[in-house]
Formats: sequence, C-alpha cells, structure tokens
Amino acid sequence: MKKSYYFFIILSIIVCLFLCSFSLSFSESIPAAEENYKQGEELINQGKYEEAITYFEKAVEIDPNYINAYFNIGRCKNNLNKKDEAIEAYKKVISLNPKYAEAYSNLGDVYRTLKRYEEALQMLNKAIELKPDYAYPYYNLGLISADQGDFPKAIIYYKKAIKYKPDHKWSYYYLGDALDDISIELYEEAVEAYLKAINIDPKYGDAYNGLGYAYRKLGEYDKAIEAIGKAIQLYPNFYYYYYCLGETYKDKKLYPEAINNYKKAIQNNPEYKYSHFSLGYSLDQSKLYEEAIAAYKEAIRIDKNFTVAYFNLGLNYKRLERYDEAITALEEAIKLDPKYTYAYYNLSLIYYNLGNKEAAMKEYETVKQLNANLALELLPLISK
Repeated sequence: MKKSYYFFIILSIIVCLFLCSFSLSFSESIPAAEENYKQGEELINQGKYEEAITYFEKAVEIDPNYINAYFNIGRCKNNLNKKDEAIEAYKKVISLNPKYAEAYSNLGDVYRTLKRYEEALQMLNKAIELKPDYAYPYYNLGLISADQGDFPKAIIYYKKAIKYKPDHKWSYYYLGDALDDISIELYEEAVEAYLKAINIDPKYGDAYNGLGYAYRKLGEYDKAIEAIGKAIQLYPNFYYYYYCLGETYKDKKLYPEAINNYKKAIQNNPEYKYSHFSLGYSLDQSKLYEEAIAAYKEAIRIDKNFTVAYFNLGLNYKRLERYDEAITALEEAIKLDPKYTYAYYNLSLIYYNLGNKEAAMKEYETVKQLNANLALELLPLISK
C-alpha cells in the first residue's frame, strides 16, 4: 500500500514538472514568434523580401498557427515573383482562417497576374462576400475586366474601389486609363481621374503621362507637353515618356521636336519597335527618306511581322525610285495582310512607272475587289 502511495506521489511530481516545463516553453515561444514576426515586418517595409521571409518562417516554425506570418510570406513571395509559393502561403492562411478576406483578395491578385482569371474571380468575389467594403478586390476585378477588354465594367469596379478607399492612387490611374480607351473616349473624365491620382502622389510619373495622353486626345497639346514633361522630370531615364512626348509633338506637326524625343526613347530602350516606327514617320514628314528607311528597318528587325513598317518602308523606297526594293517591301506587307489595299494600290503605281502596264492592271483589279472607290481613284493614274 505504501509503495502504491509513493509511486503515485512520484508520478504526480513528474507530471507537474513536465507541465511546468511545457508551460514555460510555450510562454517563451509565443514572444519569440512575435519578435521574429516584427523583424520580418520591418524588412518588408524596407523592400528586403528575402530577408523578411527568413524571419516569418522562423515565426511559423515556433508557432505553426501564426496566420499573419504565413500571410506575409505570401506577400514576400509574390513581390519576388515566386507566384506558386505565394499561392501556397495564401492557401495556408485560408486553411487556418477561412474568413480571412485579405488572403482571398491577395490570392486572387496572384491568379490575375498569372492570367488564371476564373480562379482569380472566385477568390476576389469570396473576399467581397466576406468584406463588402474592402477596396482591393474591386480594384483587381477592374484590372481583370480591362485585361479582357470590358472597359465599362472596369470603370464600375474602379469607382467602387475608390468609394471604399478614396486615397488609392492606382484606382484613379487605371480609371483614367479605362476612360481613355478608344471604346470609351471620355477624356475630360480621364483628366479628372489622373489629377486625383497626382494629388494623392505628386511623384506618380505614369499619372502625369496618362494626363498628357488625355490632354493630347483633347487637342490641348501644350498641356499635354507640360504633363509629360513633368513625368520625364521625375523619371528621366524612362523611354516610354519620351515616346509619348514624341507622339504629342508629332500630332502637333512639330517633327524636329518629335524626332528628338523618339531618339531619346530609343537611347533608353532600343528594343521598343514603336519608337523606331514613329521616328520613321516623322523623318518621312521631314523628307529625310534615307533616315526614315533606316528607322523602319530597325522596327522590322525587332518585329518581323510589323506589317505597317513594311508598307511605309516600301513607300520610302518608291519615293526614292528604288522600285525593286519597294516591291519587295510592299509584297512583304501583303504576305502579312492579304487585304492591305494600299499596298496593292502602290504596287500598281510602281509597275506603271516601270512600264509594266499588265502588272499594274493586275494590282488594280485586286484594289477594285477590295475597295471600289479607291480603284476609281487609281485607274486614271495608270491609264495615261
């Protein structure tokens, strides 16, 4: 009986010691997890995502149910373009807390960037179901709608995002971008949206550039030049702003200024085909045909299927009476677009100039099939 009594006493002491040890370990672990989490947050704010992940992973190692640490691992992985790992992190958050609206929203954003739109829509709509006044899923739904060419729907979503987060500059910017679209063309409203984005962030270069585009489409070229100039002042090495400024000067028919800006765009990014193409056009208009030819050839080097570049190249060869090269370039345009009426039109004129009336009439017949009015214009020119 005494042995049983002593055994019970000893067992109770062992259990008590174990529980005390576990309690002490657990009480120490939670602050340790929190400390690693805080260090990770500081590193995120500094843009040091790889280092931040190390601390968040330590936090979840200590506390496997640390939801916010998993959430921030997802953020870091996404910023590092490790999309699959970001997806897994956000799924872990959702498994631990199926009502975590922000995790659904961020997961939807990752799916959107991967163009996995069906999955993105499911996640974003779930986020809205859980938190109807949360701006970010509406913003991402707007981006998806714009990607799919549905700009009216995109506008609705951007406006909802702004309703719930009035200081969200990106919603204003993309609202302006959608209003700018050729299918919408609400340029005055676009101006207002860009100005609001700039009011939130006075160093938002893309917003100044978008504002310049809207002014340009309204024919307010001086305002456009001023706005794009501000974007360039903020980011003097970004090629696209120079290209857009060149487009503005081109529309204003100030070709020397346009040429200067296209060359600056090319200097900052030699592989953007439209800078070379627009440079070629402005050189055309300045009657600098040899230089224009070189510009169009560069555009074609970048994109072997650049139909209009072949066409314009052909026109320049034609102007210089380099007819064989003109024919080759125009035929390339036709290979890419068999219904390119003006290519046949110019081929007909070239053959006429070469004295090959049979070939000229053959091209004329094709023009007639594609555009009867243009054929009426062409016929007197090859019947002299």
